[in-house]
Amino acid sequence: MSVSPLEAVQSALRSFAEEVKATADRADQIPFQAEDQLKRSVPRLVERVGRALGLNVSIFSESPVDEVGRPDLAIAVDGLLVGYIELKAPGVGTTSRELRGRDRAQLNKFLALPNLVYTDARDWTFYRDGKRQSAHDVRLGEIDERGPAELTERDANQLLGLLREFLRWQPIVPTSARALAEQLAPLTRMIRGDVAEAIREQKPALTSIYNDWRRTLFPEATPDQFADAYAQTLTYGLLLAKLSGATTLDTPSAARAIQKHSSLLARTLEILTQQGTREELGPGIDLLERTIEAVDPAAIRGKSDTDPWLYFYEDFLAVYDPKLRDERGVYYTPAQVVKAQVTLVDELLRTKLNRPLGFADPDVTVLDPATGTGTYLLRVLQHGIERATAIYGPGAAGDIASQMARNLYGFELLVGPYAVAHLRLAQAIHEFGGREPDDGVHIYLTDTLESPNEITTLPHSFYEKPLAEEHRRAREVKRTTPILVCIGNPPYEREESDSDDGKTGGRWIRFGDQVTKKAPLRSFLDPALKAGKALHVKNLYNLYVYFWRWALWKVFEAQDGPGIVSFITASSYLRGPGFVGMREEMRRTFDELWILDLEGDSRGTRKTENVFDIQTPVAIAVGVRYGNPNRDQPATVHYARVRGTRAEKFAVLSELTGFAVISWQPGQTGWGQPLIPTSAGDYFAWPSILEVMPWQHSGVQLKRLWPIGVSRDVLERRWSALLAAPDRAKYFRETRDRQVSQSYEDQLGDNGTLPAINSLSPDAEPPEIVRYGYRSFDRQYVFRDSRLGDFCRPTVWRSYSDRQIFLISQLSKPLGFGSAVIAASNVPDIDFFCNRGGKDVMPLYRDAPAREPNITHGLLELLEQTYGSAVTPEDLIGYIAGVLGHPGYTARFHDELEEPGPRVPLTKNVTLFRRAAELGKQVIAWQTYAERFPESIGTQRGRVPPGRARVKVAIPSDPEKYPVSLQQDVRYDASAQELHVGEGVIERVDPRIWDYEVSGLNVVRSWLGYRMRERAGRKSSPLDDIRPERWTWEMTKELLELLWVLEGVLALEPEQEALLDEIVAGELFLAEELPTPTEAQRRAPQVAAVQQTHLGEAFRRA
Repeated sequence: MSVSPLEAVQSALRSFAEEVKATADRADQIPFQAEDQLKRSVPRLVERVGRALGLNVSIFSESPVDEVGRPDLAIAVDGLLVGYIELKAPGVGTTSRELRGRDRAQLNKFLALPNLVYTDARDWTFYRDGKRQSAHDVRLGEIDERGPAELTERDANQLLGLLREFLRWQPIVPTSARALAEQLAPLTRMIRGDVAEAIREQKPALTSIYNDWRRTLFPEATPDQFADAYAQTLTYGLLLAKLSGATTLDTPSAARAIQKHSSLLARTLEILTQQGTREELGPGIDLLERTIEAVDPAAIRGKSDTDPWLYFYEDFLAVYDPKLRDERGVYYTPAQVVKAQVTLVDELLRTKLNRPLGFADPDVTVLDPATGTGTYLLRVLQHGIERATAIYGPGAAGDIASQMARNLYGFELLVGPYAVAHLRLAQAIHEFGGREPDDGVHIYLTDTLESPNEITTLPHSFYEKPLAEEHRRAREVKRTTPILVCIGNPPYEREESDSDDGKTGGRWIRFGDQVTKKAPLRSFLDPALKAGKALHVKNLYNLYVYFWRWALWKVFEAQDGPGIVSFITASSYLRGPGFVGMREEMRRTFDELWILDLEGDSRGTRKTENVFDIQTPVAIAVGVRYGNPNRDQPATVHYARVRGTRAEKFAVLSELTGFAVISWQPGQTGWGQPLIPTSAGDYFAWPSILEVMPWQHSGVQLKRLWPIGVSRDVLERRWSALLAAPDRAKYFRETRDRQVSQSYEDQLGDNGTLPAINSLSPDAEPPEIVRYGYRSFDRQYVFRDSRLGDFCRPTVWRSYSDRQIFLISQLSKPLGFGSAVIAASNVPDIDFFCNRGGKDVMPLYRDAPAREPNITHGLLELLEQTYGSAVTPEDLIGYIAGVLGHPGYTARFHDELEEPGPRVPLTKNVTLFRRAAELGKQVIAWQTYAERFPESIGTQRGRVPPGRARVKVAIPSDPEKYPVSLQQDVRYDASAQELHVGEGVIERVDPRIWDYEVSGLNVVRSWLGYRMRERAGRKSSPLDDIRPERWTWEMTKELLELLWVLEGVLALEPEQEALLDEIVAGELFLAEELPTPTEAQRRAPQVAAVQQTHLGEAFRRA
């Protein structure tokens, strides 16, 4: 009589419970690893359940490789791996909530497996594709203590359901390239971890391969970098084999299938057949093979005309390692961008370089130095064949494809895209009826930026032979193969400018070698240093800059004659002050240069949509040299900007058929000038504000928020809470530069050494609390104590006096709309201007006694000579505020202000100067809440003249009615001109006040946001949660003062704008007519100890 599956499982489960209890009972007499007791009983149970389901189940016990190990049991059905079971000691648990430490880390790793069961005998938890399948949870109870007595029929039924799902697993056959990428990424990540761990533990097989890899291909590769490359090589080698027609996906068969495409990938797969190597790796390989074997290439290609592999690697990397994607700039180029670049280069080849077939001409060699998945080379191939067949007929496509295949080259550093590029280019050549070159497609796994002079060492092992050959061929292309066109989308990644160990992304470009004594980057760097841009050259240390320098070397210096370079990169080189040498070198190299500015800054003050999913603005450049070099004649620069949404930009690029369809503007002509149009008003001939006020400094950067508050009371309560905290370090928020156990010199006063925070008694008096310039128009309070901040800027603090005026702008990034400068009477925060900042603070005086103005030496004397009357520092800063301190300036020069650092139209007309200076003093008076120049607005120091705004309904002081957040409790009624704050109402608030902004910072909303019960912005410590307990009358008065101040500045703007028109229309000083600041004037002043005694009194007056 046959038994039902459920009855069979009930019997098996009772036997299992008996075994578990019996083993547990013997534990006191026979010591063993707790989970080892399950290594016999669990396999027997699973095999019996398998038989009940009619399945031929085989179970293999795995040996741990490292401290994370492999799952204990590998389960196969009919000889095919289906999943893994991990065993834990009874009572340990099977979920992330129950597991701790190493066990939890192990689970997080194993969740990359698509089919996994965790059991500790009592509990069974099923994971599918990294997600817990809670509906299949089995909870058997304490069977290790009570045996079968704990079991019920429901338990058997649940276990049967779990194991039925587990044992009948089949790889999901993806129907799109994106789904496949998302399926392969977790398995590849798991293999990467196994390889890295094996090398760290010096497992012999993989360590040997790693040493070969470093010796032959990438000498600087770390174990983690090698593990990444190895895992991706394995994944993409198997995938390439499957897509090349391999029906059986064991590694020897796969290696044979891709031998023609890439001997390097083929040999990597062969190595995996070595028993020692495979044993050192975890379970990911088996599942990877089975997953890829299930792929249906026809289903993935589908019926669409779109190349399914176009964005495959970007999708893969988004799951596999999104941080790596960000670091390497792996955001593949939209087809519209590629088409536009290829179209423009093709026109130059045909019309300027006498290649009538464009890319299809026999001597047109093309290189993509960061080829990714081969998109540019594919478009070049397609474009060339289309043009050639239009002349010769469609039957010529095969021969043209074969010819072009010999002239197309690509370099790629990352293994994944390298393999995909091989696949795509080979398939395209075959589809056009062509043949690959005898040595395969010319795509090489190589570091483009390494020295072309390195000699490949002779191979030491069988594995090294394809590595050495790959490196040799790539080096030969770099050294000897003439390249007419270099095109692509290089990666971007900032590096440290002070790194000198040679282990950077562009070490040959940065440091040269024994053959190239002068590093190529020096041609970008030296002119910038000579031009006084030392503070900005750090921006040159970026991979995209290195690729530009490499392309200029390869196309124009490694050979004479014509050439073309077209890149889409970050656009910072167009305007940035640190790129002056790069622009000069480009002008000396090219005869003509076209810049197509695509904008795309989503982080700064001018938010525009990007053609990539990134935040950095980008531009297409196309530079050409028509013959031999003429380095004394600057290139003719053409500039155009494409505005609008991403879709609108794509439409423009898609419809681009040549240069003529774009309205180009002539660019500037000076060697190092920005690669942007010449301004009709000679804006760029005027002095930069940096040339007028040569010392700029960063504002205060405490690196913690709690020492800054909206009231003295809040800060005093935070101080008390800090000293009462059981863990002062946690509440303080320690950093490298500030710790509670250390004592520090009093950088901001004259108190000598300040005692460590940890040494203070709980009732220690708080440090002095002073006014602080937190944001534009937002005065808060801060502890004046150098123990509490990492970068307190003592030079700025010690320049403070009641005569000091801090003028703040945005000097390293483009300005947005609103005033170009804001004045502050209090020491300002680093992010004062618009909630982002840098070296943006320009003090009027370099010293507290106000004896040394921060004005270029000789400038005041020149102005006095021109005007015939005395000019004080206050007059000049008033003039600057009058001319730059209003939205009319930034609106008028919006395009020009893409180059950071506003310029000052300095009039030669004394009447205009005096009018602007007096008007600017009123601007400063309002911006500083009448702390400076109060007489200019008819008031006394610190007393803001009342404006129109009035309290219509009081904002309640009841703690229960304290407004919680901007979104919930603040609104503006434009029709009634009323500002509602909680239950309170402020009337007669002009809409222009509610909308007033400074480069994207909405002033009123920002001010209110910091004073809500729930503070706007991030938190740095539990002390940040100590907030005002109620809305106070003092807060209402300060809100009214803010509104009155904005009324005041708005009232001046029409006169400022009209005066700017008059000034610009008149005679102005050119920058070359003014004295040039020295390096000493640009440096921060030495702080004299005598100044310190005046600080406390000055701050108390403030």
